[in-house]
Amino acid sequence: MHRKRRRFINWLAFLMFGIAVFAGGNVCGAAPGNVDGLGEVDLKDAILTLQVCTGSASTGVVLDADVNGDKTIGLEEAVYILKSLSDIPVQVVNFPDANLEAVIRTAINKPSGDILASDLQGLTSLFATSKGISNIDGLQYCTNLTTLWLYDNQINDISALAGLTNLTDIYLHDNQINDISALAGLTNLTSLSLYGNQISDISALAGLTNLTSLSLYGNQISDISALAGLTNLTDIYLYSNQINDISALAGFTNLTRLNLSGNQISNISAVAGLTNLTRLDLDGNQISNISAVAGLTNLTRLDLSWNQISDISAVAGLTNLTNLYLDSNQISDISAVAGLTNLTNLYLYGNQISDISAVAGLTNLTGLYLSVNQISNISAVAGLTNLTELYLRENQISDISALADLTNLTWLDLSSNQISNISAVAGLTNLISINLHENQISDISAVAGLTNLKGLYLYSNQISDISAVAGLTNLTRLHLDYNQISNISAVAGLTNLTWLYLNNNQISNISAVAGLTNLTNLDLDSNQISDISAVVGLTNLTSIYLYSNQISDIKPLVDNSGINSGDSVVLYRIDYVGNPLSITSCLNYIPQLQNRGVTVSHDCP
Repeated sequence: MHRKRRRFINWLAFLMFGIAVFAGGNVCGAAPGNVDGLGEVDLKDAILTLQVCTGSASTGVVLDADVNGDKTIGLEEAVYILKSLSDIPVQVVNFPDANLEAVIRTAINKPSGDILASDLQGLTSLFATSKGISNIDGLQYCTNLTTLWLYDNQINDISALAGLTNLTDIYLHDNQINDISALAGLTNLTSLSLYGNQISDISALAGLTNLTSLSLYGNQISDISALAGLTNLTDIYLYSNQINDISALAGFTNLTRLNLSGNQISNISAVAGLTNLTRLDLDGNQISNISAVAGLTNLTRLDLSWNQISDISAVAGLTNLTNLYLDSNQISDISAVAGLTNLTNLYLYGNQISDISAVAGLTNLTGLYLSVNQISNISAVAGLTNLTELYLRENQISDISALADLTNLTWLDLSSNQISNISAVAGLTNLISINLHENQISDISAVAGLTNLKGLYLYSNQISDISAVAGLTNLTRLHLDYNQISNISAVAGLTNLTWLYLNNNQISNISAVAGLTNLTNLDLDSNQISDISAVVGLTNLTSIYLYSNQISDIKPLVDNSGINSGDSVVLYRIDYVGNPLSITSCLNYIPQLQNRGVTVSHDCP
């Protein structure tokens, strides 16, 4: 029997004993004068006598009485009540899932013993995320729960929740749920998260009119008509489903956030009246006409990337926008953005844009993304001095002088253009990463002062002299492959490097890498290297590429104690050229590396 219940039974038995004492007057003295001939006793006097007398009793349970000077009970009635209440059964709750039971025991602070229904009445919230729970049977007794966190488990049956009508917040995302009918009667719900499950039918939600936030993304939903009456919703997340018809949302004037990305939507006319929207995500659909967004003037974020849009005139009046995403469409004319002066981030990569003059006045921009277009003239960016990120890869740019004053830039991508002169970057000392690969650059002296650089990407150019990198000691990644480099002494002091790519050059001496002990990836393939002794101390290496060189002795790799299980060494020839590995290397050293768990790619017989 539950300990607290037994203590109370014993207390009640003592009280009854005291009453009997007063009635009979033969244990603790004569009965008091206020005991009448009907065998009734004042409870206040009974308690007073109980304080003096001692005794033992049988069993009982709660006696609901207001004990004061005015209330009396009959002795026979008291005995009857005591006997009747002692027969009330105790409800023991079983939790088949041991992981859930462990969470419950912690929540009610009861590490052992039976869990009673009464133990669960005090639970108003339960946090049981990522616990490996698959069965939630037993939760039906937690009838006072208002908030329930069960996300990231392996739950598929939620029928135990059907009667928990006090719930206001449920978080069941990232489980294996497909049937949500148990939620139909939980009309007090205000927040419901079910994303990342296997749900296709959401009809059970139709009556949950108090909902304000609903997350159903990453399911298999195609029909959202059940949501039509849930007009109190302010946040809806339905991305990554199979939705094509969003007409059910037409009257949702309280919505502030709506995410419908990654569906099959072509008609967005239903959003036209949702004037309280501040965030609207419609990327990854089949939209061509965006006229419906024209009146959504409270929008601060609009994502229409990965659609079939060519005309963006509808965004011209959305002057509260701070983030506009229009990547991967069919846009050539961006004049509509000219007045969006609150923009801080503008994404337009993967379109057909050649004229970017419309961005000239967008001086609040911190991020501008114009890669994969047809741009040759970038003079419009010259005054955008708040820019910290500028992406212009895969265009037709040759003149970058407009960048000279953009000293707040930290990330700059100019790869795959027609640039030969990079002197304009010399003053951009806040740069952390600059990508200039696949251009026509031979002189890199302009990078010498960019000492904050961590990433420098210069592969596929016409570079032979790399002395300018010698002082860039913060570099962690340096890509100089596919150039005309023979002398790499400039890298000797770059001890923070973790990735160094020097493949496809004219290098024979690699002694400069000997001190680069933080290297994890080293690519030296397709050079003229025969001596690799410099790599012996590079114990952090996980991948080293040495194919198509003139290497015969790979003992330095064996002597490198850091090259072990899970690491990779690539030695094979390309087109039967290079690396005439010795018999000892093939028959002795390669097997030694393999025995250490190293993956060795080679073409030894």
